[in-house]
Amino acid sequence: GRNIAADIKNETIITTLRAGILFKLLQQKLNLPLDLDTKQDVYSQPGITYKYHLGLEWFWYRPRQPNFAFRTGYDSRRNTYGIGVFAAGWQLDYAFVQDKIISDLHRISLTVRFPAKSAVGPPEPETKVKPLTPLNPRAKP
Repeated sequence: GRNIAADIKNETIITTLRAGILFKLLQQKLNLPLDLDTKQDVYSQPGITYKYHLGLEWFWYRPRQPNFAFRTGYDSRRNTYGIGVFAAGWQLDYAFVQDKIISDLHRISLTVRFPAKSAVGPPEPETKVKPLTPLNPRAKP
């Protein structure tokens, strides 16, 4: 934790700004994200440091069945790869990060979405509702 009783006059607040853009292509089956992080860190070199992340995410979508997302990316110095499986509001993700400094990393995450409608991947095709017609077309309403 942080020392709450510290002398506030001498404290430096680290400023971080994150921004990104996402391009959705091929009927939302292909995502191209690009993010930029800026950070003014008092513990590293003076000034602002920049870190970028870019990637590619492809969805294999099948209505009312488990769906998959395949991912690859790069974030300033590391290659990243991953896969996601999602169905009925549950999402399981695995990522592999190649890191030359601290060794390769493996990350696993589990997400549960409420309500159980999946918000990942392309939307399911809409079902068109036909207007009701009277049983006897000659009858007056």
